[in-house]
Amino acid sequence: MVATMTLPPMPLPRAASSRLITAPERPAIVEESVARSVLAAALRRCDRAGLRLVVTAPAEVHTFSAGIRRFPERLIEPTAHARYDRAYRNFNRGVGRGHDPASWRLLMFDARSQVVGAITARFFCGEVGLEYVHALSLLAGYPPSFRNECHEAVTEAFARTQRHARTPAEISDWSVRGPHARLVLATLIRAMLALGVAFELPLVLVAANHERGELAHFIRWPASPLGRQDKFYLPPFVHRASGARLRLLLLDSSALGGRLCGAAVDLGVLRECCPIISAQ
Repeated sequence: MVATMTLPPMPLPRAASSRLITAPERPAIVEESVARSVLAAALRRCDRAGLRLVVTAPAEVHTFSAGIRRFPERLIEPTAHARYDRAYRNFNRGVGRGHDPASWRLLMFDARSQVVGAITARFFCGEVGLEYVHALSLLAGYPPSFRNECHEAVTEAFARTQRHARTPAEISDWSVRGPHARLVLATLIRAMLALGVAFELPLVLVAANHERGELAHFIRWPASPLGRQDKFYLPPFVHRASGARLRLLLLDSSALGGRLCGAAVDLGVLRECCPIISAQ
């Protein structure tokens, strides 16, 4: 049986929060744009099901300040941020990981204020700290030669990304449960795509699980296996701790084409409709 945690009330509305960062004027989202937003439609369905979406910024504020500052409408609520962090850890059975302080989290809460879905991401706007790359932590127990190949492949891919003035990123730890799991997952994925639009055409690293059908899902996106210097792909591997059969993939947001226009509208909806909580 999974333990649950009851959260405190939601933060005050933005207009009433004394610690709200004043945002510069930006155009309001017109009704026509909202009507075309896939995320807005998903959030309306979530609302009818008693679900609500919360975004939390990385706890490592100093290192990831460049990304956090892209959301001037965020709420600076250290106490609430800490409580959402505990709620997330409760949801994933209290497992703390090295990439946690660097993570943006999208958390879905049910009517009882319990987490029923989550997905996390890291966006590296400056120097890439490999200690925050979750996929590399999955290689424990493998020979140094294989670990080094994976490290070099990630370093090469992210360096190429930055040379083209794009943002290296990683998505991980997606999980849903409960009677509305399909709706929650679809909403989280759409919201994560919207969040990514705030950065420069992210190239996203993911560790896809064969057994959960994630490889087939991501291959339908603009994705390719991670490789070395475009010469060969790294093979799948078994995560020693869980037994999951994984493969490292790169999702290229620049290949999404027209879907990025819809995601840009969704980003406006995410900014307006979902609280974005920061520790500082």
